[in-house]
Amino acid sequence: MRFAEYAASLFERKVTVRDIKSARSRERWGCTLEHLIGGTGDVPGFGEMFLGEIRTVHVEQWRVGIT
Repeated sequence: MRFAEYAASLFERKVTVRDIKSARSRERWGCTLEHLIGGTGDVPGFGEMFLGEIRTVHVEQWRVGIT
């Protein structure tokens, strides 16, 4: 499964079971997922990567790039 598919399904599931309740929380999650999936500026996102391909180093590089 690609990260974009997983992230979208996780978000929907959390909204459905009310782990994410407020509009503000949904907005924050949406912004975070947008950047995780599509990237931010010169920092690539994980959207097209398969879950098994994502390594700690990818996440660390992404975090450094967005700060």
